[in-house]
Amino acid sequence: MKTKEDRSSLLMACCALLVSVITLTIAYAVLSTTLTIKGSAKINSATWNINITAGKDFTTYGKAKFGYPTIKSTTISDMKVDIYQPGDGVKFPFTVRNDGSLDGKLKEINKGTISCSSANMTNAQKVCENISYTIKYEDGSEILEGDVIKSGGVQFFVLEIMYNKNTNFISPTEVSIDGIDVVLLYEQK
Repeated sequence: MKTKEDRSSLLMACCALLVSVITLTIAYAVLSTTLTIKGSAKINSATWNINITAGKDFTTYGKAKFGYPTIKSTTISDMKVDIYQPGDGVKFPFTVRNDGSLDGKLKEINKGTISCSSANMTNAQKVCENISYTIKYEDGSEILEGDVIKSGGVQFFVLEIMYNKNTNFISPTEVSIDGIDVVLLYEQK
């Protein structure tokens, strides 16, 4: 026969077992609950659209003559400039527009290397030695790799070709000047 103590111990063990089962059931229910998150996201497409547009108001100095270059994307090529005497030159303004949705950073400035040719190559060399060929911001400041053009932004530049006004050399033969090209390479900022 079981004593009162044995029954009490058995009752306590059953109660402890019952409490443990209830606690484990509640813990399992809490841990197995499914978490549901509902929502949506929208990603707008980005656009890349940086281009050069030609300025209309070029300036010539002296007897210089100018023919509009070919402009495609961020390249100016096939510029025609006739220079006859010291002090002749051309200033060609142009604009870079960022009509895209991304900011752009100027990665490289590729300026063509001018070359001069003539029936008399000595004359051609002397002319080339006296030609300056620069590209700057409209305000005269230098263009630097790493310069940023913001989305929707516009930058104004001037390309200038000048025959040194302080030289005494005037070629007796016609000299052709080639390589007056500019490529501005932009990358995403």
